[in-house]
Amino acid sequence: MDAQDLRRILEGNANRVDDVNRVIEALRRAGDYMNYDNPEQFARLKAAIDLTRKVELQLARDLDRLNQADRYFSVEDNEAPADYRKLVEEYYKSLAKSK
Repeated sequence: MDAQDLRRILEGNANRVDDVNRVIEALRRAGDYMNYDNPEQFARLKAAIDLTRKVELQLARDLDRLNQADRYFSVEDNEAPADYRKLVEEYYKSLAKSK
């Protein structure tokens, strides 16, 4: 049911909907989750769990990309890398000397 709810939420993203549909199908193939004595069923359940983790990771990456795109950068984000700080200092010193 949770996967079906997720599919409804992701309706606008065809790739992710396809991923969730594969998870739903894998869970259906796994069948009764309480019968741990059947190795085939256990393997199908493990495959469904692995696929679910893969989709979760893809969604997390998508969310991270969206968060980065919306992120406002602060002054600290614009500092020069450590390798260039000395060059930047020398540049500003030379500008100050020229006045």
